[in-house]
Amino acid sequence: MHSLTCEMANCRFGGVCDHDPRGYVHCVCTFHCSPIRDRVCGSDGRLYENECYLREEACSLQQNIEIVA
Repeated sequence: MHSLTCEMANCRFGGVCDHDPRGYVHCVCTFHCSPIRDRVCGSDGRLYENECYLREEACSLQQNIEIVA
């Protein structure tokens, strides 16, 4: 969290800027992932239940995670 304005924050990968009552901004990631398994491997070396969970993690960490074969 940073003491910035949402205009200055750079939320990526589906994140939306929000601020708390103390004035700190942070990226909020709201994904509604299906529980259906269609596992994918991420470029971070982790196995995800499906692509949505991979995207959710990328948003949460604010870093790019690609699907790898």
